[in-house]
Amino acid sequence: SSDETGLRDDPRHYGLAMHEILSQLMDDSDVEQTVGLYCMRRQAPEGWRDRLCRQIRMLFERPESVCFFDHRHTVRNECELMCDGQVLRPDRVLFLPQEVWIVDFKTGEPEHGHYVQVEAYKQALAAMGYDSVRGFLLYTQTADVTEV
Repeated sequence: SSDETGLRDDPRHYGLAMHEILSQLMDDSDVEQTVGLYCMRRQAPEGWRDRLCRQIRMLFERPESVCFFDHRHTVRNECELMCDGQVLRPDRVLFLPQEVWIVDFKTGEPEHGHYVQVEAYKQALAAMGYDSVRGFLLYTQTADVTEV
């Protein structure tokens, strides 16, 4: 069982933890501290701290994913976009000098719905007047990146 702050040791709660921690990170300088505080505050199950740190470090070691955590760019985490009366909430939006990148973190296996979701984010930003919008899926278990 789980109280208001405690996390159950299951894939869904682990995925939620990964999402929340990644949304707090701007670069790799504070991974251990951010993960440690999160795990303590949320009473994470035994072993999660090391596992989360290991997986996040892997994201920072791969050139195809570390670029999503570049503090030189303006970053908005979990920002709300309105599109056709719907509220969309991409995990991370980076504003680069010539283009906008949308990054959605996924902790499970690739699914068609993931592509549809990122495509909707791209369309919402294009409708807001951004000319060059790129979308990416970042699978945290493998550090694989797929452009949408």
